[in-house]
Amino acid sequence: PFGASGRRLNMAVPSTPTRDLRLPVEEVLDGGLPDTEDLAFTRSLSHYLNREGLLETEEGLEARRRCVSELSSTCHKWVVSVAAAKLAAWAPELATRAHATPLKGRLEGLDLPDGGGCKLCAFGSFRLGVHAPDSDVDVLCVAPRHVTREDFFSSFVGALLGNPKVTEVLPVPEAYTPVIKFRFGGVAVDLLFVSLWRHRIPPDFSPLAPDALAHLDERGVRSLNGARNAEMILGLVPNLGNFQMALRALKHWARVRGIYGNVYGFLGGINLAILVAFVQQRFPEAAPSKIVAKFFEIFRIWRWPNPVMLTILADSPTFGAELLVAASPGTRQAAAVAQAAEHVVWNPKVNPQDRAHLMPIITPAYPAMNSAYNVGEAQRARVAAEIKRGIQIIRRFSKSTSNGPEEHRTHKEGIENGDRAEVIMSGAKLWDALFTPADFFYQYEHYLQVRISAGTRQSLQPWLAWCESKLRYLVQACTSPPTYCAHPYANLIEEQPPTSVGVATSMFIGLTFQEGTTSVDFTAALHDFTQKVNGWGGRAPDHDLILQPLTSSELPAYCFTKAPRHRLSDTVISQPNGGIGRQRRNGEGP
Repeated sequence: PFGASGRRLNMAVPSTPTRDLRLPVEEVLDGGLPDTEDLAFTRSLSHYLNREGLLETEEGLEARRRCVSELSSTCHKWVVSVAAAKLAAWAPELATRAHATPLKGRLEGLDLPDGGGCKLCAFGSFRLGVHAPDSDVDVLCVAPRHVTREDFFSSFVGALLGNPKVTEVLPVPEAYTPVIKFRFGGVAVDLLFVSLWRHRIPPDFSPLAPDALAHLDERGVRSLNGARNAEMILGLVPNLGNFQMALRALKHWARVRGIYGNVYGFLGGINLAILVAFVQQRFPEAAPSKIVAKFFEIFRIWRWPNPVMLTILADSPTFGAELLVAASPGTRQAAAVAQAAEHVVWNPKVNPQDRAHLMPIITPAYPAMNSAYNVGEAQRARVAAEIKRGIQIIRRFSKSTSNGPEEHRTHKEGIENGDRAEVIMSGAKLWDALFTPADFFYQYEHYLQVRISAGTRQSLQPWLAWCESKLRYLVQACTSPPTYCAHPYANLIEEQPPTSVGVATSMFIGLTFQEGTTSVDFTAALHDFTQKVNGWGGRAPDHDLILQPLTSSELPAYCFTKAPRHRLSDTVISQPNGGIGRQRRNGEGP
């Protein structure tokens, strides 16, 4: 019922290309201004977000800005050093050339004073303005073609390790989107990298530049697309402030309800950003509280796998084509290469794997991708249940619960005549109810614990990230009959207190079985999961994994903030080889 659409891009970056993406009038469902109740509920929502500490302080924001500024300086110095080293390596051959001959081809840019320059592009929650005080800063380093990904994961890692302000450096070159994780001045950073087919990156570079995708491999496209999609979303939302408050609220909702995180097959930040922008496009003047309410209304009835799209799918990177008229021949050639490149665009009519997607939430930048490609049946069912719960709570406290036009009119007149105390109290109750943490550890009779441990916190970090990335395969394997439901909890539970031999964190999956089931054998599912995990080349001797089926009465005490309500049954989960033991580096089966 709600088709694809978009609005005109309105970017502040001078070189950012524009394209007519205006929203068709018929797809604006309600362009009316907020009423008194909407504004009252929005004030109570703002109070809730402040009370819960979900807004960044001025000091914290300044620390992030300082971090990005100093990191930019570090990257520029590194690019200069890489260019100088490569120029020196070519010195013998260059000595035979005439001094007036400019460097061409792959050597072009090496002799520039700034080494060809670079640009840091923020993306993710920080760029969208919805980061929490404990969020990472997502940044992309854009470098010229003579600075490669191999340089990034070698000499730049060395530069970070030699910087006294940098700690906890973790390069992950084998990741789906290669990244270096670290802390800079105490601020957590996820730094991506892309090398463009340019000899120089200007200070006003925009990730939406028409030639940006030229000659990029798939990892380069994925790295660049985070920044491209952030800029697109910012240009497609009608009111940035209202979008930010609504998105911040719904990210908090997903977290406390245990359904936040792409790695678990649930909704991540980019998914929620697209969904909230989609809702706001249809209610462009709506207050944040109404955007939240309409989010639940729309996606309660949404017919998945119909896709959610913010704009019409583009089959080529044609943004900014008008800028190419005055561009240099090299830029025009690179743009032509980018347009001719056969990047895979999400299209279920052409790509069989796209037809299998359960919850398509399509990114707006070319090449369009399904940002929720890893959502499984169990996760989609859990999200649907939480959305249903959300709309029930909203209807209980808002004017939509009125029994008819007369009651609604009387209710509205009472608010407008100054009877606001009831509305303020109702708003506070609404948000407290909507954001009540999930009682996951009270919901099921059976659980599967995935306990990941290591000798130190620094050693645990990459091991935990690897195990998390494979968890969705375990969930999929556990959903086969006679399992009725396998519900992963999208929050890690740290073992308290730490063990004497190291640190441990657990992930939990709630299990429901078909009626009449007396025993379940998970041997094959657990063996397949451990085989995937054991295949990681970075596994260290202190990395350990334990898979343990538990009844509700056997859950560790650190899972609860209050005494658990035990619910037992007669179903027995078979443990292969008499029990699910430790899976070590030698690749022994479960």
